[in-house]
Amino acid sequence: MGSLLMTGGIFAAAAAVLIAGATLVINLRKSSIEKDIDKTNDKIAVCNEKIAQNQILHNKMKIMQDYSNYVTSANAALETLPVVSSEMFDDIKEALGSFKYEGFTYNLEAGTVTLTKVELDDQSDVKTAIDALVGTGLFQEDVGYNGYSIGEEGSSGVTLDSLTLYLKEEGEGE
Repeated sequence: MGSLLMTGGIFAAAAAVLIAGATLVINLRKSSIEKDIDKTNDKIAVCNEKIAQNQILHNKMKIMQDYSNYVTSANAALETLPVVSSEMFDDIKEALGSFKYEGFTYNLEAGTVTLTKVELDDQSDVKTAIDALVGTGLFQEDVGYNGYSIGEEGSSGVTLDSLTLYLKEEGEGE
């Protein structure tokens, strides 16, 4: 019976050692897996930081692209639209000579330039002024004016309330 107990004790001890060894191996493996998880989580945190930085850069790039598209669109619009230049003002001033005007309006949609309160010395100067303005080559022969007043008694001056000139289209009259 002693040997049976001894054999049983050996088996129990062997089982205990085997269980302890298996537990140790499992714990070592668990520890290794936890370390791998921690390393992976650290790498994920670094990647998330890079993603956040890249998102900021991406947002800035989108803003710059939108601005670039806006500038490109505005540039194209400017290149295709007629421009009121200082030369136009100089040509108008030269054509009118000593005659004066108060206001200047440019209407892109209608393709017109309107001068307001155009002061002329005499009624015959109306045709002279219009012919001179058309003679600049900027305007069509169609001209409209809205209202006029004749100067005080003893004065032959004429004031046109508004004089509308229609711009020539590019290539017209050349």
